[in-house]
Amino acid sequence: MNSGNWKHQGLREIPIPKKDGTTRMLKIPTIADRAWQCLAKYALEPAHEATFHARSYGFRTGRSAHDAQQYIFNNLRSSSNGIDKRVIELDIEKCFDKINHSAIMDELIAPKGLKLGIFRCLKAGANPEFPEQGTPQGGVVTPPTILQTF
Repeated sequence: MNSGNWKHQGLREIPIPKKDGTTRMLKIPTIADRAWQCLAKYALEPAHEATFHARSYGFRTGRSAHDAQQYIFNNLRSSSNGIDKRVIELDIEKCFDKINHSAIMDELIAPKGLKLGIFRCLKAGANPEFPEQGTPQGGVVTPPTILQTF
């Protein structure tokens, strides 16, 4: 399959009940779309690996949450780095709803056809009210992996 000819097949919408009694729609790509996204991810990872931050652990090949925990433990224990230590907790629940597609595409290192496919993937999950923002959920190329790769 030529990456320039690939067209996203659309998302399957599944209602997910929330604790407050309302529901939210989970949008999941088809198996064919997930397979294309997986190939795209494998093609993009080597080019972007050199630009990753040294302490970035999420969604990276060969790294895990345990690696991050070990780094934090080693640097927060009382015998390390003096007494000035802080832990900052962030709530990023809604941040992926506002990801700018142009900003992602500007940072992408890929051939034109592959870029077009990634752009189509981003647009597949976009909110009609904000067509230049947001990303689909439940696929291989989800917000964390997109941001991690770029």
